[in-house]
Amino acid sequence: MNDNKNEVQIVAYKPQYKEAFKALNEEWIKAFFIMEASDYKLLDNPEEHILNKEDTLSLLC
Repeated sequence: MNDNKNEVQIVAYKPQYKEAFKALNEEWIKAFFIMEASDYKLLDNPEEHILNKEDTLSLLC
């Protein structure tokens, strides 16, 4: 995370962000939709289901 509270950085996904990525997405999905088995599958394994398919994940820090 960025210590400067006024600055936002876009960073590439790293395995160390896995739990935060899952928690943020799960919260968002539950606020507007219903979590389904496919959502859990993707969020539990973003490397396999997103990154290994030549997609990218970027996070705001």
